[in-house]
Amino acid sequence: MRDFERFLRVCAARCGQTLNVSELARDVGISHTTAKQWLSVLQTSNQIFLLEPYYRSLGKRLAKSPKLYFADTGLATYLMGFESADTLWGSAYIGALWENYVVAQWVRWRDVRQPNASLWYWRDQGGNEVDLIVEINQQIFAIECKLTEKPSTRECAGIARVSAMYGKQLAAAYVACHTPQAYDIVPGVAAVNGWKVWPLK
Repeated sequence: MRDFERFLRVCAARCGQTLNVSELARDVGISHTTAKQWLSVLQTSNQIFLLEPYYRSLGKRLAKSPKLYFADTGLATYLMGFESADTLWGSAYIGALWENYVVAQWVRWRDVRQPNASLWYWRDQGGNEVDLIVEINQQIFAIECKLTEKPSTRECAGIARVSAMYGKQLAAAYVACHTPQAYDIVPGVAAVNGWKVWPLK
């Protein structure tokens, strides 16, 4: 049980990161096989979920590593050991936890309201990334998660790469942030409040 609790805490510290089972096993001091089994248990019990990478080729989607998220961001925060909001907001983990929160909201949206939607993340070989891709009827919506009230064009770099690669397949793009009111950062990319889901259009 001590090893399993440590495993949970190590997973929480890696929320929003690419899953590396070997690193998890090494840091906890368990076998690779045990780490895979415990991840399966956490997935089956809906404690965590894995977000697969988006590529035009389905084979490539399956060949790349997923990202790890907790279904309950509050649980992840607890497992990280945060005891106050001030400590949390001042920590190096707050950006990853914000991403976890936003992505988890869209997972629940998919499960309840849009079961035909597919959710992915996107990353190219140069390291450019978009945190969430929502795919509906072969159209994609790009969502980048940034813990700021006023995102700028710098937050749109990954979205620009997705637009260049997929062209008209990209229906719209957003930066999920703390802005009280939505506004266009650049044409085709809107800053929106990420505390809840919004209509994709």
